[in-house]
Amino acid sequence: PWNWELWKFCHYPICSLELVGDVQPTNNHLTMVLWQMLLGILYCGTFVCVGGSLEPSDVVVRIVFSNGTVEDASSEARLALFGFTGLNSSTSRANGPVTFHPAYQLSPKGTLVYKAKLSDTGDTACQGGVNTNQLGMLGTDDILRVVRNWLLLAVLRPNGQVWSEPGGQFHGERQGAMEANAEFLLMARTYASVSGATPAWFALVPERLLCVERPAVENGEQYEYVGAGNWTDALCGTSSLDTLVRQHPMLFQDQAIAAKGRSVDTAWEGKRVVMRVRLASAGVAALRLPLVDPAGTSRRTFAPFTVCVRSVSQDRVVVSQTFANATPGWLRVALVDPSSPSPSAAVPFPPGEYDVALQSTDQHGHGAGATAAWVSDAMPLSDGGARTETYAPTAATAAIGENNTCCGKHATNSSLAANLLAAVQWQLDRCRRRNATALRPRFGMFVVNESQYSGVPVRGRGLASSSAMWDQVRMGFKAAYPALRVIAAFEAWLELKDAALVSGTSTGPLFSVGDVADMKADLKGQLGKADGSLLTWVSCSEYDQAGQSTCARDMPPGSTRGSHGQTAYDLAFVPDHALAVALGVIDGKVLVNQLLPRVRREGGHILNARPLEEVSPLILYDCERWTYVDADGFAEPVANQTGWSQIFRNRTDGPGNFGNAQQNGGRMWSISTFVYEATLYPEAADDWVRLVRGARALRQQLWSDGTGCRRPLSSDDPDMVRRPMLSELARGYCRRALGSATASLRDCWGKTPCDSYFNLNWGLRDGYLGAVLALPRKLCGLVVDPRGRLRFHGTPAAPEPPLDPANCTVASPCRVHAPVPADQAALWPAGVVAVQVGGISAGPFRNVTIDCKTAGSTQPDEARERATLALVCTTWHDERPK
Repeated sequence: PWNWELWKFCHYPICSLELVGDVQPTNNHLTMVLWQMLLGILYCGTFVCVGGSLEPSDVVVRIVFSNGTVEDASSEARLALFGFTGLNSSTSRANGPVTFHPAYQLSPKGTLVYKAKLSDTGDTACQGGVNTNQLGMLGTDDILRVVRNWLLLAVLRPNGQVWSEPGGQFHGERQGAMEANAEFLLMARTYASVSGATPAWFALVPERLLCVERPAVENGEQYEYVGAGNWTDALCGTSSLDTLVRQHPMLFQDQAIAAKGRSVDTAWEGKRVVMRVRLASAGVAALRLPLVDPAGTSRRTFAPFTVCVRSVSQDRVVVSQTFANATPGWLRVALVDPSSPSPSAAVPFPPGEYDVALQSTDQHGHGAGATAAWVSDAMPLSDGGARTETYAPTAATAAIGENNTCCGKHATNSSLAANLLAAVQWQLDRCRRRNATALRPRFGMFVVNESQYSGVPVRGRGLASSSAMWDQVRMGFKAAYPALRVIAAFEAWLELKDAALVSGTSTGPLFSVGDVADMKADLKGQLGKADGSLLTWVSCSEYDQAGQSTCARDMPPGSTRGSHGQTAYDLAFVPDHALAVALGVIDGKVLVNQLLPRVRREGGHILNARPLEEVSPLILYDCERWTYVDADGFAEPVANQTGWSQIFRNRTDGPGNFGNAQQNGGRMWSISTFVYEATLYPEAADDWVRLVRGARALRQQLWSDGTGCRRPLSSDDPDMVRRPMLSELARGYCRRALGSATASLRDCWGKTPCDSYFNLNWGLRDGYLGAVLALPRKLCGLVVDPRGRLRFHGTPAAPEPPLDPANCTVASPCRVHAPVPADQAALWPAGVVAVQVGGISAGPFRNVTIDCKTAGSTQPDEARERATLALVCTTWHDERPK
């Protein structure tokens, strides 16, 4: 009998990607293994053969100081990469159940670290590029598979705008919609650099598993596979789809998402999952669709959904069947004879080409049932027939080009390369000047013209935003953050193009390096202030009947600021300035001298230096939900107030007041990541050490098998946890917003979710790994380009010894010394003399350790280094939960 564990052991030296497709059962294990090895060679020819999986001990992150101390963040990096099941909400401890809920002051989701799993469908708009940049650099196989799925699951509207998955409805229609394209491009650039993905892989189209049922005949198969993927007829008879998905990580589950969102919103688009298939011969009694629950359980019933089949040649729907209580497994869809008096009389499908579509019909979009997902193959051996499309639920939204029919007549089956091209063209169009002249370049900063995304802080207006910084602080028209992410994405596109992973149109290149420089100059001209810093954004309140801006696109905000419908907002946003420094738009001294002294905190940096209440509380999204407000939009502190994140005037205890909310001066670890990536400021190493030690204190306390509850959480570093909510008025708002069931949960400290403000966020997928890894990378100047080449401080200087793919594998790690030029070493914070980062993925190279040191430094001697490694490994082992 087939032994899956034996296969995983035998294929370890060949390719770590567990292969798609079953093989006919046989008692000859050697024949089986050789056949699977052949499939592995075929797969690795178009993807990447990484030769096994990284182990936790492979990951090393250390900074060495001149006094001989070594700050070792390896355990923290390993935890962030490999996850920790002991933080699940149902974890049992010696003194009772411990639920790591918001009461633990870690994150709204109660998580300290991210655990990679294939059911994670990603969220492009929510810092997709940031997460992949950090997670991918030390990419375990699990993480690389998840990131690959994020890219393949991203859906584009017909106009090229990315409809982010799975928050597509929310981000596609409201918050962050205008930055999703940039994050998508940045994700692709990072994935290419760390995975070794080839141009052939970028050109592939996924395949969905679709089988047909034929009448049983003697010595014949009842089920057959149809399509271009690496499937077999035997697979169509698999009884357990959960087992199939677990055993084949090259599969992903593509969800059909309903076209209507929460009841307070309207006209949210849906996502339809489609497969085009050719039935070459007659005698097909029914189609068989493998539907799974993305959460990985087969016990739940699906929310209502419809399967419809359209004959491509006849351009008509031949099957439309709704399922109300289906469960995960194989779904049988038959063709019914409309002329038969029996409503269930089935007839064979005629030969021909068909579009088979899965569409959720859950009226709320968030029903009690699971969302049906179609098992798909992330890497067919030839172009597949998988297609997706967005569709609109009303005639009004259908006018913008989305298809509103049943069976995906306008669904596209574009490759990743084609989707990236469409995404970059959509961005480029919003940077294009319509009246370019010799003195006015053809491209400027990214500008959002639609009134829907204006972000104008007027009650009842601006419900959407060009970018909502982590869901709450809205921006519109000319906003620094999305515009800077767009510029970074254009640079990423040029790198992908240089690596031949994408290409321009048949008429030539889309844009040049010089065009990107023009965009940077225009952004600085539009948003730059006299002191060298940047405005956060400029709104526009004047639009025509079509909802398009009539504000001057190129009007500098200087002397005309506040006129002609434009209003400037200055929150002293840290991400804006950090990104601008990293891209060379502004001088790093602006960030170091003007902002960092105001936003540095123990273990991290806060989001903005200027409170929202000094500008306008109406910038906060949640202001739309406050019933009782004063003339300026401040929430009135009354007991029956509605909504959440209320900002009070002349009070400091509002859930949304400065310092109490992560969207209003709260501490977020990706902010520290941006800062470390931008500049080596004098206190950077000290801040990094405090962050690492604070995260370590939290980890050790949470892993203490219940004994950590005997003292306050992270009492050694209280700034690493969220602030206590002492106001009973604010607690009442919190309980009303969360609901009684959630608000009444208690942890082992006896605290509830409403005992602390939401002013700290560990919930992003890179967690604290981004900040832990960003400073060592900046010190080494380490960048991996889409060809998988290591670059140090902007130059492709070859490390010593040179990297050799044959020698840089999981089984045979490499260790190289990276050059640190004297001018760069002079910028290192005082006391730092050496850096070591291990377990790096760089294209075809795996498990690379980089050593960077200044000219006068000495690394710890070999004996001390062995002792350090032994201590780290022992710590990792001993601190695992019992």
